[in-house]
Amino acid sequence: MNVIRRSSFKRPLVEGIKVMYPFKQVMSMDAKPKILCIDDDVNTLDALERDLRSAFTVSKTSDVSDIPKLLTKDTALVICDYNLGDINGLQVFEKIRDLYPSCMRILLTGEVGLDDIADAIRSHLIHKFILKPWDGPMLKLLMLEAVGIHRLLHERDKFKELSLTDP
Repeated sequence: MNVIRRSSFKRPLVEGIKVMYPFKQVMSMDAKPKILCIDDDVNTLDALERDLRSAFTVSKTSDVSDIPKLLTKDTALVICDYNLGDINGLQVFEKIRDLYPSCMRILLTGEVGLDDIADAIRSHLIHKFILKPWDGPMLKLLMLEAVGIHRLLHERDKFKELSLTDP
């Protein structure tokens, strides 16, 4: 019986497909992934930008009405606080999911009911949730994982489109 080990492959089996593991390969792409941070606390937004700007192109807003201007199809990930005043982060994510379903959504919160989180995960509204205060390196790792998933979903959508249009 032949056993194939990961170390026996010197190059990818299919040329042109980038392997998404380990995560450092996500960062080696041409452009930094674009992320959007939403929080009503400006200090939290500044801290997120400080922790993430080395690996990502960070847009940030404390005003929910700015989201349509900042969110594009190139946005790989949105990280949003749960408590935004008049609206909560889950309501924001519902709108984002309708516009850009492959955009990853991470909820950042200091306080939220577990029932709300469980419902959001079950309905595929959020990818992950992070409690405040966060650990900088762990946050970056979670974001890189989410960006890798976003890229895989984006590639899947491209292949679906090609399979529908290519004879």
